[in-house]
Amino acid sequence: KTNETARTAIVKLDFLDKGRKYEATFYTDAKDAHYENNPKAYTIKQMTVTSKTKLSLHAASGGGFAISIK
Repeated sequence: KTNETARTAIVKLDFLDKGRKYEATFYTDAKDAHYENNPKAYTIKQMTVTSKTKLSLHAASGGGFAISIK
């Protein structure tokens, strides 16, 4: 979760086991999300990730993101 300043976070998944593939589900703020005027705007995306994956995730003002990895 972030404060009132929107930001982009770089998340490395190098903690995952090398040589394995995982299914990740991302819950992130939509481009037009804002804690005051559009607090429920979000997107859900799925993709295959590995220990080499680096993610660039947007967190809107007052927003955040979550990742589920299986």
